[in-house]
Amino acid sequence: LRPPSPHASRIHIFALEFDEQAWQTLLKRAAGGDLEDVQRELNETYLGFITIRPLQNTPVGRTLLRTYGSTNGRRYEPVIRGCSARIMGIELKFDALPFVQQDQGVGACASVALWASLAKVTRASGMRAPTPFSVTQAATKNWVTDRVVPAAGGLELGQLANAVREFGFAPYTIKVNDNPQMFLWALKVYLNSGVPAILLVRKGGEMHAIAVAGYREGTTLVEMGEHPRVHRYNRLRRIYAHDDRIGPYGKMDLREETEDDWKRIEVHRPQVDDSGDSELLQDSYIEYALYPLYPKLRLTAPELATVAAGLSPFFKLLVGVEFSDRITTEGSFLLNGQYLKDLYSAGVDSHRVARMVQATHLSRYVGLLRWYLDGEPLADVVCDTTDIYRESDPYGAVLAVVLFDGRYVGPAQRMAKDRVDENKFF
Repeated sequence: LRPPSPHASRIHIFALEFDEQAWQTLLKRAAGGDLEDVQRELNETYLGFITIRPLQNTPVGRTLLRTYGSTNGRRYEPVIRGCSARIMGIELKFDALPFVQQDQGVGACASVALWASLAKVTRASGMRAPTPFSVTQAATKNWVTDRVVPAAGGLELGQLANAVREFGFAPYTIKVNDNPQMFLWALKVYLNSGVPAILLVRKGGEMHAIAVAGYREGTTLVEMGEHPRVHRYNRLRRIYAHDDRIGPYGKMDLREETEDDWKRIEVHRPQVDDSGDSELLQDSYIEYALYPLYPKLRLTAPELATVAAGLSPFFKLLVGVEFSDRITTEGSFLLNGQYLKDLYSAGVDSHRVARMVQATHLSRYVGLLRWYLDGEPLADVVCDTTDIYRESDPYGAVLAVVLFDGRYVGPAQRMAKDRVDENKFF
């Protein structure tokens, strides 16, 4: 009947090997007035920390680890920027998305995945990140189908959505159905926007939840829409997801499959060793994605795709039909202040930027469609996210079109005609 120890341990991980003597030397340098240099040296090799709980079966507590390098098309927008850790007063900074092992006491896989996602969006909104227990409480406040503690039954989709609302965000759910291309476009848009996706994956009769922290692009392109309103984007080749059975940033490949006229997206974990862990994701496929969104973000990723498809013929004519197969599109949502800040250093003519920032009234969050020609930025289509999208006025959401090459502005204004107000072109 002995209770477990009330103490946890924290393991700090570095990419540089050093012994006790070297550590003492660093401390003496910091104490002698060299603190900033010591922090900078350690920051270059610091990889994060792992909390070890005094729980025999689920020892991995709150863990923050640096992502893989941002090379080969990897992107990690959903991670929390500037996470901090202190070792004897020395502050270390790094980017990470928190991970924890489910303990079946106060949280199962769905609670853990939602906790990781909410940790980012609450922090971005200036709120304190919730605890796994508070997530379970919020999810079961108005809908209980099993015991709350211990969390043996896990959480259902409706309970996850309820928890998102309890924390002041709007749950947006997308099902794969028979349109996996739109599902993957939306997944990429929200990941680009810094929103960690919660994927509900089915294997046999069981559902499992994972939180997506990043992705890696492939070399092939995906075409969306119907001719001539077709736009293209780079395919998602791999996601990096927190899976409480595997660990943080688990590498998972996505494959589109058709079985008996039923389209689905399968998830496969690459075999990295002989442990057999890859079997955890064999024959698994995604059913839903859940995103905790800012409540006034009313324009959705699929609607952003509709705007892109509608404007696709316009941009193809603008650059010339012979170049149309070299145009690609990327979408995201971001704060208007962040977009304007980035625009100042985007290489656009200064007088056009000055005119645009003074003449355009932007919503707090804007939808951004960035068009590329041969991989180089061609134009930004900035959309209002606060109004309800209407098919009768599909371009009413367009607030501004910023052409990176000033030579396109005049022709674009003449071509716009009744489609988009020519005064919105800069």
